Amino acid sequence: MPRPVPENRFIETFEYSAAMLPCMSIRSIFRKRARQARSRALVKTLLYRTVMVLVTIVVALAVTGELDQAFSIGLVTNVVKTGTYYGYERLWDRIAWGVEDVSG
Repeated sequence: MPRPVPENRFIETFEYSAAMLPCMSIRSIFRKRARQARSRALVKTLLYRTVMVLVTIVVALAVTGELDQAFSIGLVTNVVKTGTYYGYERLWDRIAWGVEDVSG
């Protein structure tokens, strides 16, 4: 039988959670339903990616010195990354491990 989770102690809670991970079944780790709406995940993804496009363009401009190449690099890499991030976010939204159930 697992020991109770320590109160208000991050390190002990983390150690407890990590120790319990191998004992958990796949079904107990994944939720049947996502915790957030797809529209919320999509908005978060698009806003994050907008910031990352700007960062990538600035870095590419610093490296290449050419604005057209910097825009191409910034846009292409971030279109690919946006799709992968959205999928990753949706997957983690279904993982119950390490998240308290506040619904009761």
